[in-house]
Amino acid sequence: MRGGVVWPCLLVMVVVVMVGVSAAPSNMFEDFEDGPTEFANYTLVKEAETYEVRVYEPSTWACVEMLDVKNNAKGKAKKHLKQKLGLLLGLMDYVTGNNSMDVELGMTAPMTSVGEEVGDGVMKGKICYYLPSEHQLNPPLPRNENIFIERRPQLKVAARTFGGWRMDMAKWEEQKEALKADLQEAGEDVVGFNIFYGAIYNPPTQMEDRRNEVWYEMA
Repeated sequence: MRGGVVWPCLLVMVVVVMVGVSAAPSNMFEDFEDGPTEFANYTLVKEAETYEVRVYEPSTWACVEMLDVKNNAKGKAKKHLKQKLGLLLGLMDYVTGNNSMDVELGMTAPMTSVGEEVGDGVMKGKICYYLPSEHQLNPPLPRNENIFIERRPQLKVAARTFGGWRMDMAKWEEQKEALKADLQEAGEDVVGFNIFYGAIYNPPTQMEDRRNEVWYEMA
Protein backbone atom coordinates (compact mmCIF):
# COMPACT_ATOMS: atom_id res chain seq x y z
CA MET A 1 0.00 0.00 0.00
CA ARG A 2 1.26 3.47 -0.83
CA GLY A 3 1.60 6.17 1.80
CA GLY A 4 -0.67 6.02 4.84
CA VAL A 5 -1.94 2.74 6.21
CA VAL A 6 -4.99 1.85 8.26
CA TRP A 7 -3.98 -1.53 9.68
CA PRO A 8 -3.84 -0.22 13.28
CA CYS A 9 -7.54 0.65 13.17
CA LEU A 10 -8.44 -2.77 11.85
CA LEU A 11 -6.40 -4.45 14.54
CA VAL A 12 -8.30 -2.62 17.24
CA MET A 13 -11.56 -4.17 16.09
CA VAL A 14 -10.23 -7.64 15.40
CA VAL A 15 -8.00 -7.92 18.46
CA VAL A 16 -10.54 -6.74 20.99
CA VAL A 17 -13.15 -9.14 19.67
CA MET A 18 -11.08 -12.22 18.91
CA VAL A 19 -8.10 -11.97 21.22
CA GLY A 20 -9.22 -9.75 24.05
CA VAL A 21 -11.79 -12.19 25.32
CA SER A 22 -9.28 -14.99 25.76
CA ALA A 23 -6.09 -13.07 26.52
CA ALA A 24 -7.51 -10.38 28.81
CA PRO A 25 -9.29 -10.57 32.17
CA SER A 26 -12.89 -11.61 31.69
CA ASN A 27 -14.23 -8.26 32.93
CA MET A 28 -11.87 -6.07 30.88
CA PHE A 29 -14.47 -5.08 28.29
CA GLU A 30 -17.61 -4.93 30.43
CA ASP A 31 -17.51 -1.12 30.57
CA PHE A 32 -17.49 -0.96 26.78
CA GLU A 33 -20.68 -2.95 26.16
CA ASP A 34 -23.00 0.08 26.36
CA GLY A 35 -20.89 2.10 23.95
CA PRO A 36 -19.01 5.37 24.42
CA THR A 37 -20.04 7.77 27.17
CA GLU A 38 -18.08 10.69 25.78
CA PHE A 39 -16.84 11.92 22.40
CA ALA A 40 -13.94 14.11 21.32
CA ASN A 41 -15.22 17.67 20.92
CA TYR A 42 -15.30 19.31 17.52
CA THR A 43 -16.97 22.11 15.59
CA LEU A 44 -18.68 21.24 12.32
CA VAL A 45 -17.35 23.63 9.68
CA LYS A 46 -18.88 22.14 6.54
CA GLU A 47 -21.33 19.38 5.73
CA ALA A 48 -20.93 18.10 2.19
CA GLU A 49 -22.86 15.25 0.61
CA THR A 50 -20.22 12.59 1.31
CA TYR A 51 -18.02 14.11 4.00
CA GLU A 52 -17.79 16.63 6.83
CA VAL A 53 -15.13 19.19 7.63
CA ARG A 54 -14.53 19.38 11.38
CA VAL A 55 -12.21 21.25 13.71
CA TYR A 56 -11.30 19.20 16.78
CA GLU A 57 -10.36 21.02 19.97
CA PRO A 58 -6.89 20.56 21.50
CA SER A 59 -7.13 17.33 23.46
CA THR A 60 -5.29 14.65 25.42
CA TRP A 61 -4.95 11.03 24.33
CA ALA A 62 -3.24 7.85 25.54
CA CYS A 63 -1.36 6.17 22.69
CA VAL A 64 0.81 3.26 21.64
CA GLU A 65 3.13 3.14 18.64
CA MET A 66 4.08 0.12 16.60
CA LEU A 67 6.04 -0.83 13.52
CA ASP A 68 4.99 -3.20 10.79
CA VAL A 69 6.92 -4.63 7.87
CA LYS A 70 5.21 -5.28 4.55
CA ASN A 71 5.81 -8.58 2.78
CA ASN A 72 7.17 -10.11 5.98
CA ALA A 73 8.27 -13.71 6.10
CA LYS A 74 5.60 -15.84 7.78
CA GLY A 75 7.60 -16.33 10.98
CA LYS A 76 8.43 -12.64 11.33
CA ALA A 77 4.86 -11.65 10.53
CA LYS A 78 3.58 -13.82 13.37
CA LYS A 79 6.11 -12.24 15.74
CA HIS A 80 5.07 -8.72 14.73
CA LEU A 81 1.39 -9.62 15.16
CA LYS A 82 2.05 -10.92 18.67
CA GLN A 83 3.86 -7.69 19.57
CA LYS A 84 0.97 -5.60 18.25
CA LEU A 85 -1.56 -7.65 20.20
CA GLY A 86 0.43 -7.05 23.37
CA LEU A 87 0.54 -3.30 22.79
CA LEU A 88 -3.20 -3.09 22.15
CA LEU A 89 -4.09 -5.15 25.19
CA GLY A 90 -1.72 -2.97 27.23
CA LEU A 91 -3.66 0.11 26.14
CA MET A 92 -6.95 -1.56 27.11
CA ASP A 93 -5.38 -2.49 30.46
CA TYR A 94 -4.56 1.20 31.04
CA VAL A 95 -8.14 2.19 30.20
CA THR A 96 -9.61 -0.38 32.58
CA GLY A 97 -7.62 0.72 35.62
CA ASN A 98 -3.92 -0.13 35.38
CA ASN A 99 -2.76 3.48 35.68
CA SER A 100 -1.34 5.84 38.31
CA MET A 101 -4.82 6.74 39.63
CA ASP A 102 -6.18 3.18 39.56
CA VAL A 103 -9.24 4.59 37.82
CA GLU A 104 -11.41 2.91 35.20
CA LEU A 105 -11.74 5.37 32.34
CA GLY A 106 -14.54 3.72 30.38
CA MET A 107 -15.19 3.82 26.66
CA THR A 108 -14.84 7.08 24.77
CA ALA A 109 -14.86 7.76 21.06
CA PRO A 110 -13.38 7.80 18.62
CA MET A 111 -10.38 5.57 18.96
CA THR A 112 -8.06 6.76 16.23
CA SER A 113 -5.18 5.32 14.29
CA VAL A 114 -2.75 6.97 11.94
CA GLY A 115 0.01 5.40 9.93
CA GLU A 116 2.75 6.31 7.50
CA GLU A 117 5.58 4.65 5.63
CA VAL A 118 8.88 5.56 7.30
CA GLY A 119 11.25 3.36 5.32
CA ASP A 120 11.45 0.74 2.63
CA GLY A 121 8.44 -1.38 3.43
CA VAL A 122 8.40 -0.27 7.07
CA MET A 123 5.18 1.19 8.43
CA LYS A 124 4.86 3.21 11.63
CA GLY A 125 1.43 3.34 13.22
CA LYS A 126 -0.10 4.96 16.28
CA ILE A 127 -3.35 4.04 18.04
CA CYS A 128 -4.85 6.54 20.48
CA TYR A 129 -7.60 6.53 23.11
CA TYR A 130 -9.43 9.79 23.88
CA LEU A 131 -9.27 10.60 27.59
CA PRO A 132 -12.53 11.59 29.36
CA SER A 133 -13.03 15.32 30.02
CA GLU A 134 -12.33 15.02 33.74
CA HIS A 135 -8.86 13.67 32.94
CA GLN A 136 -7.98 15.90 29.98
CA LEU A 137 -5.83 18.30 32.02
CA ASN A 138 -4.52 15.78 34.52
CA PRO A 139 -4.46 12.35 32.88
CA PRO A 140 -3.60 9.22 34.86
CA LEU A 141 -0.07 8.20 34.00
CA PRO A 142 0.56 4.83 32.38
CA ARG A 143 2.42 2.14 34.30
CA ASN A 144 3.21 0.45 31.01
CA GLU A 145 6.26 2.07 29.38
CA ASN A 146 4.84 1.40 25.92
CA ILE A 147 1.94 3.78 26.53
CA PHE A 148 2.44 7.54 26.34
CA ILE A 149 0.26 10.61 26.83
CA GLU A 150 -0.16 12.78 23.75
CA ARG A 151 -1.29 16.41 23.82
CA ARG A 152 -2.92 16.81 20.44
CA PRO A 153 -3.24 20.38 19.08
CA GLN A 154 -6.29 21.64 17.24
CA LEU A 155 -6.92 19.38 14.28
CA LYS A 156 -8.96 20.17 11.17
CA VAL A 157 -10.07 17.12 9.22
CA ALA A 158 -12.32 15.99 6.41
CA ALA A 159 -14.22 12.92 7.64
CA ARG A 160 -16.09 10.26 5.67
CA THR A 161 -18.42 8.00 7.68
CA PHE A 162 -19.32 4.41 6.75
CA GLY A 163 -20.63 1.26 8.41
CA GLY A 164 -19.51 -2.33 8.68
CA TRP A 165 -17.81 -4.76 11.08
CA ARG A 166 -14.75 -6.97 10.62
CA MET A 167 -13.95 -5.29 7.30
CA ASP A 168 -10.91 -6.24 5.29
CA MET A 169 -8.22 -3.83 4.14
CA ALA A 170 -9.87 -3.37 0.74
CA LYS A 171 -12.93 -1.79 2.37
CA TRP A 172 -10.84 0.83 4.18
CA GLU A 173 -8.83 1.49 1.04
CA GLU A 174 -12.05 1.96 -0.92
CA GLN A 175 -13.37 4.51 1.58
CA LYS A 176 -10.05 6.34 1.73
CA GLU A 177 -9.85 6.64 -2.04
CA ALA A 178 -13.48 7.77 -2.27
CA LEU A 179 -12.84 10.55 0.24
CA LYS A 180 -9.67 11.56 -1.57
CA ALA A 181 -11.52 11.81 -4.89
CA ASP A 182 -14.33 13.89 -3.39
CA LEU A 183 -11.89 16.29 -1.73
CA GLN A 184 -9.91 16.73 -4.92
CA GLU A 185 -13.06 17.33 -6.94
CA ALA A 186 -14.23 19.94 -4.42
CA GLY A 187 -10.82 21.65 -4.37
CA GLU A 188 -10.45 21.27 -0.62
CA ASP A 189 -7.15 22.37 0.96
CA VAL A 190 -5.73 19.09 2.28
CA VAL A 191 -2.35 18.89 4.05
CA GLY A 192 -1.48 15.72 2.14
CA PHE A 193 -2.91 12.40 1.03
CA ASN A 194 0.05 10.28 2.13
CA ILE A 195 -1.18 10.09 5.75
CA PHE A 196 -4.71 9.48 6.89
CA TYR A 197 -6.60 8.59 10.05
CA GLY A 198 -8.94 5.72 10.79
CA ALA A 199 -11.56 6.15 13.53
CA ILE A 200 -13.95 3.71 15.23
CA TYR A 201 -16.81 4.57 17.57
CA ASN A 202 -18.47 1.34 18.69
CA PRO A 203 -17.76 -1.41 21.21
CA PRO A 204 -16.54 -4.70 19.73
CA THR A 205 -19.74 -6.47 20.79
CA GLN A 206 -21.90 -4.22 18.58
CA MET A 207 -22.37 -6.03 15.29
CA GLU A 208 -24.81 -3.69 13.53
CA ASP A 209 -25.15 0.05 12.95
CA ARG A 210 -21.45 0.59 13.41
CA ARG A 211 -19.79 3.93 12.76
CA ASN A 212 -16.35 4.00 11.17
CA GLU A 213 -14.54 6.92 9.58
CA VAL A 214 -11.53 7.84 7.49
CA TRP A 215 -10.01 11.31 7.90
CA TYR A 216 -7.60 13.49 5.98
CA GLU A 217 -6.01 16.45 7.74
CA MET A 218 -6.87 19.84 6.26
CA ALA A 219 -4.93 23.09 6.25
